[in-house]
Amino acid sequence: LADVAGAVARIDPGRAERIARSVTDSPSQAQALADVAAAVAGTDPDRAEWLARSISDPHWRARAFSGVAGAVVRADPDRARRLAADVLSTGNWLEVLGVVARLDHPAFVLICDHALHVLTLRADPL
Repeated sequence: LADVAGAVARIDPGRAERIARSVTDSPSQAQALADVAAAVAGTDPDRAEWLARSISDPHWRARAFSGVAGAVVRADPDRARRLAADVLSTGNWLEVLGVVARLDHPAFVLICDHALHVLTLRADPL
């Protein structure tokens, strides 16, 4: 059902949401809602953001925020920045890196530099 919800989302967002919410397995439901949010973001960003915020699983909520941000980055860069910041605040920076690169190249470079620094520190046996 989770895959069906994502496929139906562009044709009938309301039905897709109902299908996603009918999934009883929590991680699968979260994935289905994230897929629906990303699918409707281009045509109904308010609904997409609302759906994303309704996801309780942090991983799938971050993925949904990233999908919505990516869909609206050109039309609504302020919303995309806010959603990207929400994802970054959870530590899921990889999830939203592509959006950050399209929004703010200097910020993208800083994030990459910091990530490389952190990874280098972890790999360096003292």
